[in-house]
Amino acid sequence: MDEKLLTAVLLAVFVIVLFSLVGRAWLRRTRQAEESGSLPVLPADIEDREPTAVIPGMYVATCRHRDHLQRLMAHNLGLRTSATVFIYPDGVLYDRDGADALWVDAAAVVDHGTTSGMVGKFVERDGIVVVSWRFHDQVVDTGMRTKTREGKTEFLEALSILVADQNQSTSAESTPAPSTKETP
Repeated sequence: MDEKLLTAVLLAVFVIVLFSLVGRAWLRRTRQAEESGSLPVLPADIEDREPTAVIPGMYVATCRHRDHLQRLMAHNLGLRTSATVFIYPDGVLYDRDGADALWVDAAAVVDHGTTSGMVGKFVERDGIVVVSWRFHDQVVDTGMRTKTREGKTEFLEALSILVADQNQSTSAESTPAPSTKETP
């Protein structure tokens, strides 16, 4: 009987130590992520605007760029939840259930594409739409699993238009205006 009691006590101590270490690591990651800054601010007139696309689905997570196992913990960016994505001409709004809305300005978008897995959510090939964007001093990837295949296609098309429009406006701003002088 003493051996069984000793084994049970040692197992309980091991489980308590293990959970306390996991909890400390989780809190440390949360504090480090919170030091990175606040979420981007939603445009003031967002309620009055008409989105170009509205796509329901599941917000998977926001992770470090190309490291889809390192979710960001601050602002519930690593929390998987149902969400609706609203695409606007100047950005993407992730309206997440149980978490603050996430606004990704079009100027911050670096790239977009698909993946089959992100932070414990693995689906068919190219089943998660990923938007890569600048979040303060780092590039991050935000994943969204749409409810339907058509929603995924619509999301990717809207992102392509958003990025193309942004690239066009950026190149127009950086291109000098044509000279009005006549050349001899």
